[in-house]
Amino acid sequence: METASRDRESITITRNGAGKVVLLAIEEYEAMETMQLQSTVIRLSVAKI
Repeated sequence: METASRDRESITITRNGAGKVVLLAIEEYEAMETMQLQSTVIRLSVAKI
């Protein structure tokens, strides 16, 4: 967790026979959310034209 937080790098966690998960620093996750919201706003703006 320290590496993800300190270095802002995603860490892929694998489990035997189970799905993979990714550990992210909260700042990276929030940035992804912001980009997704901005993309949605742009698509809605274009759709109105």
